[in-house]
Amino acid sequence: MIDPTSDDGGLAEAAGIVAAKHGDPMRIAARPLSPEAVDAIGAAKCLGTLLYGVVAEMPRSREQALALTKIEEAVMWATKAATAIGGSPDA
Repeated sequence: MIDPTSDDGGLAEAAGIVAAKHGDPMRIAARPLSPEAVDAIGAAKCLGTLLYGVVAEMPRSREQALALTKIEEAVMWATKAATAIGGSPDA
């Protein structure tokens, strides 16, 4: 499946095979976003950045590192939620 002689190691072709069978779980194919999704993503990133800044000023510790990671994760999931196809705000 992976071709070491191609420029990308055949990864694009391999990803296409997986996407054909399982959909696009990594969202390789870009799609246009609604203005509402763009606004939601912007709000999540702005709020996440503000919280990140507060936590980043706390003393360095395992708990602080976990908090920073969880903020990054929350913004990632919020972005995925805002761009989900067929998602319902009531779900």
